[in-house]
Parts: sequence; structure tokens; C-alpha cells
Amino acid sequence: MKKIALILIVIIITINSTYWKEYVLTWNDKLIVNKLISNLKENIDLSNPESIKIVETSISKNQKTYKNNERIIAIFEEIRNLVIEKKDFRKEYVKINYWDNYKNYKIDIKKINLEWTNWHNQQRTKLWLSKYTIDDRLMNTASEWSRYQCSIDEMTHKRVRNDSYYNYPRIEKWFNDRWVNCEVLWWVTSSESISKYSYYCTDWECSDELIDSLKEIFNIYMSEKTMTYPSNAHYRAIINNYFTKMWMGISIKKSDNDYYDFYVTTHYCTKFKN
Repeated sequence: MKKIALILIVIIITINSTYWKEYVLTWNDKLIVNKLISNLKENIDLSNPESIKIVETSISKNQKTYKNNERIIAIFEEIRNLVIEKKDFRKEYVKINYWDNYKNYKIDIKKINLEWTNWHNQQRTKLWLSKYTIDDRLMNTASEWSRYQCSIDEMTHKRVRNDSYYNYPRIEKWFNDRWVNCEVLWWVTSSESISKYSYYCTDWECSDELIDSLKEIFNIYMSEKTMTYPSNAHYRAIINNYFTKMWMGISIKKSDNDYYDFYVTTHYCTKFKN
């Protein structure tokens, strides 16, 4: 009980760290909920009915305490839904609508993802490596990071503005906060490849044009084959023996006339802990 009470105190402090005027959960609120659920899962056996009952009681008490703060009530209610109703937490996070970004750009994102994955697997097959499989959790993280880069119009791995070029522990924490917990296999857990490029399209359907541009990016990654660490990071991710999961995410914006700029992120994982 003390452990649960302590966790809920941390929850309250986290929620109160920013002032919000609306009680409808925003994107950032959803991230807070997922982080807090992760904290609960690490410290409490949510398969135990008694633990569930204690969490529900604690949430109810805190909702009464903060009854005048609509945002906190909304967050606690979301936690109640996820914990008490025992929903699949990962699927809750996957509710982010991956397809919305592509409606106005005349592309078939499923076809594009398939091409990108096939290029990887063709190279892996040549080396007798297992093929990559895709996973919704990496769909979320890869598309989120591409959207972020597009929003600041900068290609970057930095989760903090003045960070080093590729701060592995910080990126790993960013993954963990989004339900991407990869097992350590021979000092390897995950990797992130990013690129920015453009394509030109005047047709009613632009998938092939985007695929052609992506193929150029992939060929650049493959050209790293003769290079040494760290210059061959993209190639090593493609043919890494310990990675089994991947997904790519693209964020597009129209530039001049019929030119489109896009950011592409690919996330790789060994295998998930849970």
C-alpha cells in the first residue's frame, strides 16, 4: 500500500508540473498517462485483483481531493480506464492515427512501408539473416519523430536541443516512455536512422515518386558498407544480426509548386521485453 501511495504522489507532482486550462486530454497528457502507467506496471502486479482494487481506491481518493482541477480528474480517469479495465496498454498508445498525415499527399503509405521493409529484407536474405518484421509500437515512435523533425524543419536525433549528436541513453529513455523496451543483446537494443529528401509529383497518385526518392536514400545507406564505425551506422542497422523489429515513419510537407519535402525515420529493435 505504501508503494502504491508513493507512486500516486509522484503522479500528482507530475500532473501539477504544468498549468492547463482544458480538461480534455491533449497529446502531452496522453504521454503523461502512458509514463505513469509504465511506472505502475513496474512497481505493481496489475494481474493481481487485490493490487487493482488498491489502485482503484487510491485513484478515487485522489479524484475527490482534486475535484476542482478538471485536468487532474481527466488524467486519473484515463489511468483508471487503462488499469482497472485491464486494457492492452500498448494498443491504447497505438490509437495515434498514423494515416492522417498522408491523406492530402496522394500516397499509399502501406505500399511505401512494404517497399522499405522489402529492401531491408532483400539485403538481410543475402547474408542469411532473419527478415525484419514490423510492429505498431515502432510505427508510433518513427512517425512521431518524423513529425517532430518536420515541425522544426531540421534533421536531428537530439531529444534535447543542446544535446550531443546521438545521446544513446536519452534516446533509449524516449523509447521506453513510449512502450518501446528492447532487450539488450550483445550490447545492442535499438537504433534510429533519419533522412530528409524531396520528390516532384504532378500526378493524381504520388506513391511511385516518393518510393523513387526513398530508394535513393536507401542506396546511400547501403553505400556505407565499406565505411567504418560510426560512419556506417545506417548500413549496420539494416544488416544487424540482433535486430528483428522495424518500422519507418514519414512526415511530408509541400514546398514549392509540385515539390514535396519529407522526413523519414526508421526505428529498429532487438526484441521487446514485454
